[in-house]
Amino acid sequence: MNETQAFERQAEGRLASVETSAAEGFMAPLHAHEADEAVQVLEGAITVYAGEESVRLQAGETFVVERGVAHTYRADSPQTRFVFTTLTRSASRYESFLRAAGPVAGDAGWSADEDVAVVAAVAAAARIFYLSQLGKYVPGSVWSILTQIELSREHKIPKRTNVAVGVLVIAIAVTSGLTVAALLLPFGAGATLRQYWWILPIIPVLLAGLHPRVIGSGLNLVLRLARREPLPCTPSWAGLGRVLGLQILVWLCLGLQAWVLLIGMGASPKPALPVAIGGYALAYSLGQMAIGFPAGAVVRDAALALALSAVVPGATALVVALLARVILTVVDLVLAGGQYLALRRSNRTRAFLLI
Repeated sequence: MNETQAFERQAEGRLASVETSAAEGFMAPLHAHEADEAVQVLEGAITVYAGEESVRLQAGETFVVERGVAHTYRADSPQTRFVFTTLTRSASRYESFLRAAGPVAGDAGWSADEDVAVVAAVAAAARIFYLSQLGKYVPGSVWSILTQIELSREHKIPKRTNVAVGVLVIAIAVTSGLTVAALLLPFGAGATLRQYWWILPIIPVLLAGLHPRVIGSGLNLVLRLARREPLPCTPSWAGLGRVLGLQILVWLCLGLQAWVLLIGMGASPKPALPVAIGGYALAYSLGQMAIGFPAGAVVRDAALALALSAVVPGATALVVALLARVILTVVDLVLAGGQYLALRRSNRTRAFLLI
């Protein structure tokens, strides 16, 4: 729990100072300020993660985070008290951020200002994600991550964080996709699953690899071998669980798209549903594993056509697979185009909370 105990507004509402207490393990959202921020520990210990730096502070010590640097902190003691002081364009907005980061004493819930702050952060992250997704259409399989790093440069987000996020996204997508396929395809496309029998023994390995300690240690080992600083924090069960849930929802939506196309081509709705969802999850996952193929071209389409051929003729299945490819490509282009236009209209885009 994070509790704000004192809040001051000075210098015509621009100087914001806040004394905060937090239980051990509490971590604030990644954010940045338009001015330097002083962090002073009154009791206990915290670790401040600022850009490429990680600094542990004991009681009586102070650290200054430079303006514009993305940072967060973690409480390392059972009970900690510390003071943040910064200049801000709006003290009320800073106070709203504190409520969003953790409950403010006497506050029962979120305000409209907090909703605006969170929406702005998500919108900025969406610009980076959807624009970087165009990189998957270039041969090489690394361009999405490289594009994400480049787009994040102005926000001073560490490269190691971008690489770790890119690896996690692919690992979660592939693991969940193969799992969904293994669960659903036996209900209508068992022949396809037999064709790709080798995915069954690797699913437990992939699931074990998503254990927070395993994937966190693995990422930090790679960073250490590359002579880079370790990640400021490793994935948690709660975080991985939320991402897995969202990814399964993505497989459901993509599968429903293929299902509608199948019904339009004459397939029976009931048997086509598990085939469409499981087949799309399998095909997309195999496409992501096909390093060097732009957006999994050929590999993804062939796997999807094979799965769908269980409920429609082979030629029809291929048409549906190609239509699904065209639809998803158009969606990627539209989303990226919209984010590009939004980026041009805004010269203050941020991939994190700016307060």
